[in-house]
Amino acid sequence: MSRLPSPGSDDGTWGGILNDFLSQVHNADGTLKANSVTAAAIAPGAVGATELASGAVTATAIADGSITEAKLDAAAQAKLDSAGGVPDWNTITNKPAVIAAGADQATARAAIGAGTSSLTLAGNGSAAKLSRQR
Repeated sequence: MSRLPSPGSDDGTWGGILNDFLSQVHNADGTLKANSVTAAAIAPGAVGATELASGAVTATAIADGSITEAKLDAAAQAKLDSAGGVPDWNTITNKPAVIAAGADQATARAAIGAGTSSLTLAGNGSAAKLSRQR
C-alpha cells in the first residue's frame, strides 16, 4: 500500500516512497489521472457556475427528471403555470382543454353540455344528422 514518507525514518528511500504515493492519482506529467476525483470527494456546493467550463453541461448530461419546477426561478415557474394568455373565444388560441385525452363519448358529451341531443356524421363525413333522444 502506498504511503507518504516519514521524515527521519525513510532516509535514502524518501523520494521513491513519495513518487509511489503521488503516482496513485497523478500521471507522470503531474496532471490528475482520469476518475481520480469522485463525487464522494467533492464537498456539497463546492462546484458552482464559475467552476464549470462554458458548455460543460449539455442536455445529454442532465438526467431525465432531475430538473423539477421547484429548482426553476420564480419567473420560469410563473410562465409554466400560466394559461398562455387571455383566451380568445373567437379563435382557437389560448383555450383551456375541456375534454381530457382518452375521454369516452359520454364524458365528452357531458363536458360540452350536449344533454340529450345526438350528432352523428354520415359515413363519408360530409353530412351531419342531429336527433333528439327521448
